[in-house]
Amino acid sequence: MIISTVPAFAIGESELINKSQIELHNIEKSKGIETVSIKDTLEIEKESNERITVLNKEDNKTIKVSINRADEVETTEDGFKIKEVSNKGNVKLETKFPVNYKIEYARYPDGTEGNGSLVIMDQNGTIVASTGLPTVKDATGKELNASFIIVDNSIKVSVEDSEYIAPITTEYGVYASVAKAGVGSYFVYSAFNYTYKGSLTLGPRKFDEGSITKCTEAWNAVYKLFYPYSPYWTTATQTKSMKNQYWCHADFAKNKKQWNLEPKRPVVSWAKMVAAKCNP
Repeated sequence: MIISTVPAFAIGESELINKSQIELHNIEKSKGIETVSIKDTLEIEKESNERITVLNKEDNKTIKVSINRADEVETTEDGFKIKEVSNKGNVKLETKFPVNYKIEYARYPDGTEGNGSLVIMDQNGTIVASTGLPTVKDATGKELNASFIIVDNSIKVSVEDSEYIAPITTEYGVYASVAKAGVGSYFVYSAFNYTYKGSLTLGPRKFDEGSITKCTEAWNAVYKLFYPYSPYWTTATQTKSMKNQYWCHADFAKNKKQWNLEPKRPVVSWAKMVAAKCNP
């Protein structure tokens, strides 16, 4: 495709704000972007609190996951969330994947050390799932320091704090990866000029920002839809600025209902980016 200085399909003026997932998919298709809906691609079956089966119709792969010691298992559009309440304070919650799968600590797209979330790969090294971050709270609601431990093909949780009031509640999510999911699978709305002129607003997230993998997939979908088809976002420097703003929001602005990314913002150091609350 040849892109002129004025794109033939320019996105702006909030034209995507009220679009459904199907309408967004059709817009992406009209631009030659092949996307799928997470909701329509995954079939998630909870056989019991001990077993979850995930079918990815995109590649016709099935993942069978075993869960030990979960008091609650809730399926979501893209995976499942599990919870354990431990009266004695020792977390025994465990998620086990097929023996030929590999689990690693996720890294940011630039290769730097991640936040402690995990990525799960099949026997071919293909990413099939990821986790958010574990949340552990004691009886008073105090959040405890906790992290994942990888034991072969299993995920366990370690609590670093030694002072707490039992029982403690441990929760985390596991999410299937859908590489071709479109923007509508990740954000309730997304458009330029919705909040500020020249600003890309990404509405409430449908994904767990604690998962580096899901954040990466969502960014890729945003990039494919808006660059360079928006008249506001057309250069590599703007892309670097937008990407830095995005990851700053993913790390530090999880409580914001919507994220506003502005191509006009300068490329600055990470310290200055954080100090400027992600919009330097």
